[in-house]
Amino acid sequence: MSYETENLLPKGVSVAQAVSFALLLGYKRNGTYAHLGSPKTLSLWYFEEREYRSWETVELSISLSEKGVTVGTRTRAVHGLIESVWIPSNRGL
Repeated sequence: MSYETENLLPKGVSVAQAVSFALLLGYKRNGTYAHLGSPKTLSLWYFEEREYRSWETVELSISLSEKGVTVGTRTRAVHGLIESVWIPSNRGL
């Protein structure tokens, strides 16, 4: 399971400005979506290992469409699957 959002930024905001802001927030560059047929869609990610502040990676995509600059985020809820497989239940064993 994953959670996704898509946001259209206000007119006048450029892709470069959106990327600069994401980098200020701590996102790291991850290339483009060229392998998915969208070479102009930029990919970034965020994960903070220190003190277990992040449970999952946040994926960020920034692209330019006919509507304007679009920013998408996605998190993959993998830990729930791992917990159900790897963490033993408390069944009085």
